[in-house]
Amino acid sequence: MNNEKIEVSAKSVEAAVKKGLEKLGLAKEEAEWEILQEAGFLRHCKILIGKKPSQSDLARDYAEKMLELMGFDYAVETTETESEILIQLTGVNAGDIIGRRGDVLDAFQYMLNVLTKNFDDDFKRVTVDTENYRAKRAETLVKLARNLEKKVRRTAKPVRLEYMNPFERRTIHTALQDSPFVDTASEGDEPRRYVVIKPKAGLKPRPDGERRSFRGGDKKDGRKRRNENRTRRDGFDDAEETELSAARTEPEEEKKEPTYDGGVMKKLNFVYRSEKKRRRLK
Repeated sequence: MNNEKIEVSAKSVEAAVKKGLEKLGLAKEEAEWEILQEAGFLRHCKILIGKKPSQSDLARDYAEKMLELMGFDYAVETTETESEILIQLTGVNAGDIIGRRGDVLDAFQYMLNVLTKNFDDDFKRVTVDTENYRAKRAETLVKLARNLEKKVRRTAKPVRLEYMNPFERRTIHTALQDSPFVDTASEGDEPRRYVVIKPKAGLKPRPDGERRSFRGGDKKDGRKRRNENRTRRDGFDDAEETELSAARTEPEEEKKEPTYDGGVMKKLNFVYRSEKKRRRLK
């Protein structure tokens, strides 16, 4: 982008702005300026004026500055569509910027959206990703939704998932929107908002008679085979159990917020507050 800024002096701020706009060939709404010196006795006003950056340019600049202050060596690539600005971060140790289930990445993304929100009607949502994390997370959530759909269909009882951000909740809703067996609804208040997967009206639990029983063999083998059958019936395998168990847990009021890496979050908050104060964003 063209970052050219020029210093202009005149008897007043209005006159200096007008003079600067004429030199740069810009309309007033296309420019931004900073007062370097107020007009006074025998002294002209001085301003620094230049073209206002686009939201995409501004998001990229903030991302680079935040990463630098956080001590992360990441390349920043920006892609813009009609409705979204995608910032792709490329570097080593992606886990540092992703955090626990994307907590740090979500905080980074939230700050960029707030810091660039003064684009009014032209505002586009900023999405931050690294190493295709968002797509991988979405794939995991879709798998989770399908497995829990099977459980609700079998038991005819609702299942509450863990607290999720809007992207994750939307993924669950979309995955099950055409299900003939369950409905989904978001409940709770941010940031403790979660999805509930509910049986559709009239859905009845499967009778116990549908479950396979095993006969023969010793008791140990019988229990093992029954456990294996239960795993297949619920749709969970050993590799998925750790991920899915947390999602099956019903949220509790006293549940604490996710813990972030203290150093990373302090740096993020420092950048966010300083830039918010500088730009006087509300």
